[in-house]
Order: sequence, then C-alpha cells, then structure tokens
Amino acid sequence: MKELDFVSPLNGEIIPLEEVKDPVISQKILGEGFAIKPEDGKVVSPVNGVITALYPTGHAIGILSSDGYELLIHIGVNTFKLNNGQIKIYIKTGQYVKQNDLLVEFDKEELEALGVDITTSILFTNKEEFKLLKHHEYITTKDKHIFQIGKSNAVL
Repeated sequence: MKELDFVSPLNGEIIPLEEVKDPVISQKILGEGFAIKPEDGKVVSPVNGVITALYPTGHAIGILSSDGYELLIHIGVNTFKLNNGQIKIYIKTGQYVKQNDLLVEFDKEELEALGVDITTSILFTNKEEFKLLKHHEYITTKDKHIFQIGKSNAVL
C-alpha cells in the first residue's frame, strides 16, 4: 500500500459532497471527493503537482498530482458568474506547485455579502475507489488522513 501526500487546501469544516448545494457536485458527476465550508479565503495546493486548468475567474483549478491523481478544486456554488476579480489568482496553467503553495485567495465576507455559497469542493476526477474518513470536523491546511483513494486504499 502506498501512502500519498495530501493536505487540506483550506481551513474549515469538512462535509460530504452530498451536502453541497450544486447537483453536479453532490451527485458526483465530476468525480468523488469532499467539500469544505471555509473559515477563511486562502486556498493552498494540497499536493505537489502541475496546474492543468484554471478558470479565468479563479473559482476552478485543476491539478495533476505527482502521484498521478487529477484533482479539481471548485470554489463555491455558481461562482463561474463572478467577473470582478473577487478571487485573486497566484498561479497559471502549466505551473508546478508544491504542497501548501498559495493558489488563490478570496474575501470570504465579500463573497458571502454577494450571496455566494463559498463551500469549496475537492474532486478526484480519475479515482477508482474513495472513502471519506472525516465528517463534519474542523480541518486545517496541515491536516492529512482525510480520505482513502485508489485500488490499494492508500491513505491520504
């Protein structure tokens, strides 16, 4: 069994995808994973890897981990409608990032004042098996062992 190196990309409460108020995410159409109700607006890289996709608003980030896992970090619900620079972007497509590098940052209070649900989803688009190990717990960007993934049930 191979242990993969992964940390939470945000500080906040971890919740199952089924509780996200976006049917595409809650029905796991884009992949398995979990979501976080953020305490603040700093989003760090959970893995070492390459930025494979970056939506112009900064609300969606694709990362290919050095272990071969494809991740999608999706900030909020309906955030694709944002267009006034509410999310500050620190990365670009093709860039190599290390675990805990700052990817994007947003003003939690500003987005909430705009009526945006900032629940952030972390999805694995090429998973084989997935099991969430923590439910409704507070996690930080230093926390590991949040879930199990892969054929070997490697602990992340």
